[in-house]
Amino acid sequence: MKQYNFIASIKELPTHIKREIRESNFRIAATIILCISMSVFIFILSVFVNHRVRKFLVSDELYFPPITPTLSHSSSCNGSSSSSTKNGGLREWIAPSEMWHSMTDKELLWRASMVPSIAEFPYKRTPKVAFMFLTRGRLPLAPFWEMFFKDHEGFFSIYLHTSPEFTEEAPESSVFYKRRIPSKPVQWGRATMIDAERRLLANALLDFSNERFILLSETCIPLFSFTTTYTYLFNSNHSYLSSFDDPRRMGRGRYNKRMWPAISLSDWRKGSQWFEVHRKLAIQVISDVTYYPVFKDHCKPPCYMDEHYLPTLVTKVCPELTSNRTITWVDWSGGGSHPTRFVRKDVTEGFLNQVRYGFNCSYNGDTTSTFGLESRAILRFSCVDTPFLTDLETQTSPVEHSVILHVVFVQKSQSRGCEPCLPVQWGRATMIDAERSLLANALIDFSNERFILLSETCIPLFNFTTTYTYLLNSNHNFLRSFDDPRRMGRGRYNKRMWPAISLSDWRKVFKDHCKPPCYMDEHYLPTLVTMVCPELTSNRTNTWADWSGGGSHPTRFVRKDVTAGFLNWVRHRFNCNYNGGDMSSICFLFARKFHPNTLQSLLQMAPTLLGFNSSSPVQWGRATTIDAERSLLANALLDSSNERFILLSETCIPSFNFTTPYTYLLNSNHSFLSSFDDPRRMGRDRYNKKMWPTISLSDWRKGSQWFEVHRKLAIQVISDVTYFPVFKDHCKPPCYMDEHYLPTLVTKVCPELTSNRTITWADWSGGGSHPTRFVRKDVTEGFLNRVRHGFNCRYNGGDMSSICFLFARKFHPNTLQSLLQMAPTLLGFNSSSA
Repeated sequence: MKQYNFIASIKELPTHIKREIRESNFRIAATIILCISMSVFIFILSVFVNHRVRKFLVSDELYFPPITPTLSHSSSCNGSSSSSTKNGGLREWIAPSEMWHSMTDKELLWRASMVPSIAEFPYKRTPKVAFMFLTRGRLPLAPFWEMFFKDHEGFFSIYLHTSPEFTEEAPESSVFYKRRIPSKPVQWGRATMIDAERRLLANALLDFSNERFILLSETCIPLFSFTTTYTYLFNSNHSYLSSFDDPRRMGRGRYNKRMWPAISLSDWRKGSQWFEVHRKLAIQVISDVTYYPVFKDHCKPPCYMDEHYLPTLVTKVCPELTSNRTITWVDWSGGGSHPTRFVRKDVTEGFLNQVRYGFNCSYNGDTTSTFGLESRAILRFSCVDTPFLTDLETQTSPVEHSVILHVVFVQKSQSRGCEPCLPVQWGRATMIDAERSLLANALIDFSNERFILLSETCIPLFNFTTTYTYLLNSNHNFLRSFDDPRRMGRGRYNKRMWPAISLSDWRKVFKDHCKPPCYMDEHYLPTLVTMVCPELTSNRTNTWADWSGGGSHPTRFVRKDVTAGFLNWVRHRFNCNYNGGDMSSICFLFARKFHPNTLQSLLQMAPTLLGFNSSSPVQWGRATTIDAERSLLANALLDSSNERFILLSETCIPSFNFTTPYTYLLNSNHSFLSSFDDPRRMGRDRYNKKMWPTISLSDWRKGSQWFEVHRKLAIQVISDVTYFPVFKDHCKPPCYMDEHYLPTLVTKVCPELTSNRTITWADWSGGGSHPTRFVRKDVTEGFLNRVRHGFNCRYNGGDMSSICFLFARKFHPNTLQSLLQMAPTLLGFNSSSA
């Protein structure tokens, strides 16, 4: 029986195996199908989620593409080397290195409309002309433009708006290489034409060095050299955009009554499409959100926006900024919708000279027959390193750098490898050549207003603010000129110099006849100034030197000579007349001759004695506290979304949940900064009479250091260059800047912006220089409720409110646990209650 069962099992084995295989195949197949289905589902779900997240959390309207930095910095914040500006370097912000970006037009116009509130630039700025070409494709006259721009790099920028289909790139050696901006299709006479012009302006405005903006087409040519064009534009008081009232059908006849009341018929103007505008007017054009939509909706052919929009806009918003003429000539004598086009046979010298000089126009109020170009300056470039006149390396450069010298020119000897500079010989004509070369190079930068000649042994005696204010407020130059009857004066005169009369003869006479013992550096400039403009100089120098030792050169100071007493003696030992008024104890801003071994002593005394900026930490009550507050505000202002700004310390706590302060501040019409007149010793008695007349005793205020300000007031604070230097120089303990500077500043410039109270509570009932400090045992529900609701104050000028303080100080770290325990129930943290 057992044998039979075994045999039967053997016979049924293949059947069992086949059945198992079928069942296994089914399970495997089912598993595979299930896995594939799950994978497809997960993929679809991930695509959907990704799309929704991108759509709602990273909206295209809010996204700004990252800027790829190309400029390197020597060090990062922690002192390590860095080769990028990923952390928001200023250079990439003020002059983007790449033309191409992914900003929309709306984002671009918004970004370009930003205007700094501080007029002075924190870097060396050479004003440039932006040449904006509105073209279909390549520039057929590019070689002619290449000749025009040659050797003037750094004084111009180029922007190309081409058809989007045009992708051809100029050769890498060309000035047009990679100068195309993101472009869109343009239709003649339509709104897209104005869009392209505003797009060009906006891209050019991103570079803060661009000061003048010229719109050109691919058929335009320059009529004068680059130097003439540059000089003409930067010496002009106006922009060049034609705007006139044309009573004909081609003028007023194009006006659409639907434009009223934004634009009336009396506002309607016509003019040339091709313009040149100053930066101020360019910003007005790209910022317009009032008139552009009206034109876009109602100016359709036969109304052509490129002929009417800008002329009408300028007439509406700033007619005083334009000369009311264009500087791009075209010939309309042939009639028709387009001007005459010139070919090879038309271009002759006579034709070009007729265009260049055949018209009369007003330039800066004067009439000229040459477009105001009769005086064509030639910019001569000499050997420049980046006025120090030196044969050596500038040994005291760390001291100079701490004064933040923004524009420095260095003339070194030929032996220092600065070809083609000629060697300078003491007392010879080559010394004057070097001085004139330094002046000429410095004059190329139109923003330079005062010019100081220094040697490598000179040092500053005051901080940059004092020096800058002293010079820019002065009515005179500082160059000493006197009649010395001695042998070392008149005795050096050479009779062959007589009777020089013209300026050019005068210099040649000096060069030919002033030879040792006549030294040109001692006689040329003093004599020249006496002859041509004696009224422009104060007849004294502001660089001190000690000649008491006699000899041909002044005393040279070494390490042992440099003491605080010695420097203070030089700084305040002398009295002189300043601007024809009262006598001043500040007569010398610089001193010489200092040996390089004095450097360490000077660096040690610079922060405290000379008032230079240093890397020292913030000191309570000192200017460094205000520096830190302004630095915090400035960094916070870089985020355009920040609207309210609260200054807090590490001992501050919030008195309410986030919703309450947010609603309280965003609904408020005022900033919260206390400012009051304290007649006591701790108030008015801290006033320093040296602050007058900038700050008078009646202006003097006191208040809490801890403030909350609106964006408008924050910009006022960080933009102040008038009152902060006065405080920095004259508010020293027992005058504490953190208690007086902001309250006084707000009283002076915008008292209407503040509620005149702080929203950070502190307990001063204990007296002393600092408020009460609270520890664990002080923090109870009753105590916190008194701080939260124990006071009454006015909010938005209306009824009295029991919510006056949103924050409180000073709390010791050991109060943390008690605060955390009470936060959810008492303060409303992590809850929906206000």
